[in-house]
Amino acid sequence: MMAISWRNQIKYLQKVAGCIKLYAAVIQSPQTFPNMPHPHGLSHGWAWFSRILNLEPVPDVTAAVIEAFLKVAGSALHKQYKRTVSKTADIPVLGIRTQAGSSDKVN
Repeated sequence: MMAISWRNQIKYLQKVAGCIKLYAAVIQSPQTFPNMPHPHGLSHGWAWFSRILNLEPVPDVTAAVIEAFLKVAGSALHKQYKRTVSKTADIPVLGIRTQAGSSDKVN
């Protein structure tokens, strides 16, 4: 019975990560109509990301959505918000250090 619940959790995390990857792709897609602003541009993605970081972490889910989002939209966010993304990536919760160009696991 324990194996079934783990499989269900893995499937759930994969579905959630898939939805986040889709959203991350949408926010960085090119503007379709030149006279209209992008309905969900990078600014919306940045707002979502900062809100996720300010929430109380949910085990497994928070890590899965952050990883999925950054894999797809991380580069575009860094191009747009260089300094702010660099500061945000220096979060002990994520286990990443960006200072001095190294990536170390925080104990």
